[in-house]
Amino acid sequence: MSLCLSDVLCHVWGMEKQRYTVVCDVRGGTYVSQVQAADEVEAVRLWAAQLLAEKPVPEVSSEVARNVLKTLVRDPPVALTGLVGVWCFTALVGDNLVLGNIVLSA
Repeated sequence: MSLCLSDVLCHVWGMEKQRYTVVCDVRGGTYVSQVQAADEVEAVRLWAAQLLAEKPVPEVSSEVARNVLKTLVRDPPVALTGLVGVWCFTALVGDNLVLGNIVLSA
């Protein structure tokens, strides 16, 4: 069994991972997946890792993942006003907007 750093930190800090649903619109398609993460930032990182591994976005999965991770450094997900457990993130792939929503699912 292997542990990642976030698993160790969650254990040390007494945090539990929670399920997040990530909904991403890019190049006319909508892509939905779920990850177990400690917070919304980790959820985006894990989602990007899934994109790299599974390549669900035809032709640009790797570029979407890389650009989202680059953008995440300077622009973390933004909580949506009036909602609890919902965030938004954006990035660009060429001239295409990547619009992502993160929902704390359970």
